[in-house]
Amino acid sequence: MNTNALRDQDRIPELQLVRALAILCVLTVHASASATIAMQNSGYYWIYNFINVFMRVGTPTFIFLSSFVLFYSYYRRPLDRKLISSFYKKRLLYILVPYAIFSAIYFVVVRYGANQALFDAEALATFWKKLLTGKAYAHLYFIFISIQFYALFPVLLWATKRWTRLVHFLIPLGLVVQWGFVLLNKHYWLVTNKGSWSLSYFSFFFLGAALGIYYPKIKNWIVVSKANASLTRVSAWALLWMAWLTVALAHVSVYYQARANGVRFNSTLYEFLWNFHSLTSALAIVQAAFYIYRRFPNSLSKLLQPIGRYSFGIYLIHLLFLNIYDRFMPDYGISWMSHFKYLGSWAVMLSASLAVVAFLAKFLPGAWMLFGRLPDHAGSRRNVSIRKFAAAGTAAVLAVAIVAIGIWVKKEEEIRNPNVQQAEVSLNTTDKLTESYDVVVVGTDPEGVAAAVSAARNGLSVLLVEGRNRTMLGGLMTHGGLNSIDLIYAPGSSTSRNNPVFLNKGIFQEFYEQIEGSSFDLTTAANAFARMVNDEPNVDLVMNARELKPLTEKDDNGQIKVTGVSFKTDKGAERTISSSAVIDATQDADIAAAAGAPFTFGREDLGEPDAKMAVTLVFKISGVTPSVWNSFSRHPNTGVDAMSAWGFSEAKNYVSDTPERVRMRGLNIGRQNDDTMLINAMHIFNVDPLDPSSVEKAMATGKAEAPKIVDYLTKNIKEFKNLKFAGTADELYVRETRHLLGEYRLTLADVMDNRDHWDAIAYGSYDLDVQSTDHTNAGYILMSPYQYGIPFRTLVPLQVDNLLVVGRSASYDSLPHSSARVIPVGMATGQAASVAVKIAKEHGITVRELSRSKDLIARLRSDLTGQGVDLTVHEFKKPAYSEHKAYRGLLAAASLLMTSGSSNNKEFKLDDPSNAQRYAYQLTRLNKAHPKAFPGKAVEAMKGLDKPGEIPLSLEQAVRTISLAISDDPNEAVDLDQMLQRGWIKPNTLDAIENRESLTNGEAFLLMRDVLEYYAGIVYD
Repeated sequence: MNTNALRDQDRIPELQLVRALAILCVLTVHASASATIAMQNSGYYWIYNFINVFMRVGTPTFIFLSSFVLFYSYYRRPLDRKLISSFYKKRLLYILVPYAIFSAIYFVVVRYGANQALFDAEALATFWKKLLTGKAYAHLYFIFISIQFYALFPVLLWATKRWTRLVHFLIPLGLVVQWGFVLLNKHYWLVTNKGSWSLSYFSFFFLGAALGIYYPKIKNWIVVSKANASLTRVSAWALLWMAWLTVALAHVSVYYQARANGVRFNSTLYEFLWNFHSLTSALAIVQAAFYIYRRFPNSLSKLLQPIGRYSFGIYLIHLLFLNIYDRFMPDYGISWMSHFKYLGSWAVMLSASLAVVAFLAKFLPGAWMLFGRLPDHAGSRRNVSIRKFAAAGTAAVLAVAIVAIGIWVKKEEEIRNPNVQQAEVSLNTTDKLTESYDVVVVGTDPEGVAAAVSAARNGLSVLLVEGRNRTMLGGLMTHGGLNSIDLIYAPGSSTSRNNPVFLNKGIFQEFYEQIEGSSFDLTTAANAFARMVNDEPNVDLVMNARELKPLTEKDDNGQIKVTGVSFKTDKGAERTISSSAVIDATQDADIAAAAGAPFTFGREDLGEPDAKMAVTLVFKISGVTPSVWNSFSRHPNTGVDAMSAWGFSEAKNYVSDTPERVRMRGLNIGRQNDDTMLINAMHIFNVDPLDPSSVEKAMATGKAEAPKIVDYLTKNIKEFKNLKFAGTADELYVRETRHLLGEYRLTLADVMDNRDHWDAIAYGSYDLDVQSTDHTNAGYILMSPYQYGIPFRTLVPLQVDNLLVVGRSASYDSLPHSSARVIPVGMATGQAASVAVKIAKEHGITVRELSRSKDLIARLRSDLTGQGVDLTVHEFKKPAYSEHKAYRGLLAAASLLMTSGSSNNKEFKLDDPSNAQRYAYQLTRLNKAHPKAFPGKAVEAMKGLDKPGEIPLSLEQAVRTISLAISDDPNEAVDLDQMLQRGWIKPNTLDAIENRESLTNGEAFLLMRDVLEYYAGIVYD
């Protein structure tokens, strides 16, 4: 608020320092706000949280100060019509006009940035609504509140002069009014924009009023000096500062627990801590300002005074500079540089805002319309100072402008594609095959290429054979059109698409450095794979093999051994190839299945064998000129870099003629070098990828649907209006089929616990991206791991020797598969598999025997490290959910798909109350996954309950629901005492329940987990 209202003879010079300290708090909060989200996995997160919450006192201090100044200035003056008229004409005008102008400025900035119309009827109606509610931009609510207080001020002034005894009760009265509004609104009124109502800030305004009226009497209580240091005053000072620090640290702690650990608190606690943190801070800031002015070197006061004088203008304009800074400041991909980035935003907001406001105040007539009442520049001595400051300000503005232009140019460069279309590199295939190879790699998807190249570099003779009708290497990434990569970043490192820091590195990193970036041109990728294979003389390549199958035999113990492969060449010649090992790099583990390796299918491990993630047919759009691509960056909620774009969520509104068969999601877009782009967004359901006829039908469905989708996009997304449909991919993008049963099965608990393994040969960190399985569900992010290990044992199938399976069909449960299936992990497993074959061959053992030797696995990991693979386990903070008392219950519940945490891992809601309906539906998952142990019907527990979704889950109801899940026969019902006697529920689990009449989700999960282990013998750990 513009608080320059004191008459010259009444001026309190220390108040400029109060304004300065308050605006510095505001800038600090805004500079650190994005860090409280982006830095959550950093070891420095507690610092950003501390700064952000501790400094969250600037705007309440301005409200307090404005009231102080108004009552100090006007209380002892005669209250008449002339005074009121003058007040409204000058004071209110100085805030209304800047508020309206900056509301319009920010409204235009937001609409332009979102690529929305500025001057149509809808835009003007929206602006008018935002203007009247203080919502034109995030910080303008405060100006809106200040206007309300200015409008109320004459009435409050009249009341305090009419009833003088009222002054004694202003502080408690302000608290009563504010908290009455807060509590009534929470329980009855439910006003959504409570923060834009002045009633939410009455305690600050009334505190300022009381101190302004009593200032002449209490001045000595504010000024800390020896002369004023009586026992009573020193005690009051100490009490104030101790109260301030106590409530401030409590405020910081509550926010840290909520942000970092997902702990949920009652909203009233947040309100209480903020209110009293801000009230005590306002008093502490006033006292600090007086102390600085009187006790610190004069140079500090001189430095702060211009900031205080122009604080209102700085408040209005500073977020414009933050918007520019955040939009164009690059991410350097180095974690420690992030700290300088946030510090830089604070410095830019302060210096640029101060320079612009001071410069315009001096040289722009009518600058008050922008920044309210401005300091008087009269007086020669002051004019010299202002001229110097204005000159410095001009230089600063020019510097900021130059930097902004440079950043803008850099940003434009970041989304410019400098690459050109490559000529296709020919593949060095051969018809001259030997009868035996050290290793046969089946499949030319990225995992197969990595395996073949790795084997050759380790001195093995390699046959790389492709059993599909393909002309390029790369499979899914070339023929499947999937030209955007799900990347796996190292925890704590930058996820910048310009400077990525990946897990594993190795051959994947080598490939990545040959393509354009996070997305790529298909020819570029095919050429990179071709060069990598062509450069290895130890690799013989056969494309378009027919009737490809494994050669097997059984040993004396009946164990199946793979001894090679047989196939027909594209010319019809029959080939029988022996080898010491085969690496199955086919997408669906076809060789392993044909050899007799055991598998589960889809979500069979969850009792849903027919449920598989949707398949996708990637389609192509042409006409993507640089100007079209650049326009994507202005589309709401859409991101873009030089090669990738993601967003356009309105694509989900497309409705197919067969909605049970086809549905769209938001667009994942990969750019190519010929002004085309490939879009991964079409979901096709009810497809059996292992049935050729089902695949054929799905291809036909996708090809028929794709042009209709493009037509819809061109009519509903204006950036697409001139684009054209240009075809579809050659193959479907299949996400899920077989899941190998191997020597080890990767579990959800492994991923949620971010576990390393003694035989980890790769690491993953991609979100558990559970895609839709049918048209009735939208898919979701189950959780987001930091770094988990991929054991070598997951590549070794049960029942079949001399065979390794790499890629998405390795031995992963269906839920962790949604993370581990990504190509960078698959390529890392392919590289490791070949090194393992080499070591096993050297020692004359099978790869299964190798998988059981800790010494040889240590050798495998060492060799991989020596060949460029990064097996470092990075440092990261344990996720909050893993330290929750209900963690073991959460592992069981999440493993059964009863709950999900989203990408921030905070939506498990372990401390939220459960209810009878939710728990019954959750326990139906027990029947699906473990029907023998849980043949009953948990939903029977809701019978006789009115609105079970609104009934808290009591311990009695939870036990009844579990009992009915075990058996819905009333004669077999088991109560709590019986479960305790049988050991199905442990006493310590009951001890963890805080309220037996209302269990939390976490407590309910713990009960279910106990019964799973101690009744059914099933453990998810």
